[in-house]
Amino acid sequence: MTLLDYLKENNINYTESKDGLTIGRDLNLRGTGITELPNGLTVWGHLDLEGTSITKLPDNLTVGGYLDLDDTGVMELPNGLTVDRDLYLIGTGVTELPNDLKVGRDLYLRGIDVTELPDNLTVGGFIYYK
Repeated sequence: MTLLDYLKENNINYTESKDGLTIGRDLNLRGTGITELPNGLTVWGHLDLEGTSITKLPDNLTVGGYLDLDDTGVMELPNGLTVDRDLYLIGTGVTELPNDLKVGRDLYLRGIDVTELPDNLTVGGFIYYK
């Protein structure tokens, strides 16, 4: 099932443009069969991907709430990732953070092998690790 199919099936409002897809509320994809997200995705609420089969995030993903990637197969974060609240990476294969990562609140790195932080990382709250 694609994300568009899921949105239509569950009567979730969205807007499509040449720049991508915008969802104006929370999006919980736990327990769905969705394996990829479209480029240029913007979710104005929380984006919960915990435990999904998603392994790659699209470039320029914007999340207005928290982004939960716990226990996914995500190995790297995309360029241009912006998360206005918390970013959860517990149980992922992420080993490096992108240079332009912006997290509005807390960044959860517990249980992953990130050994250094990029110079221009922006985190508005705390960084939790080890």
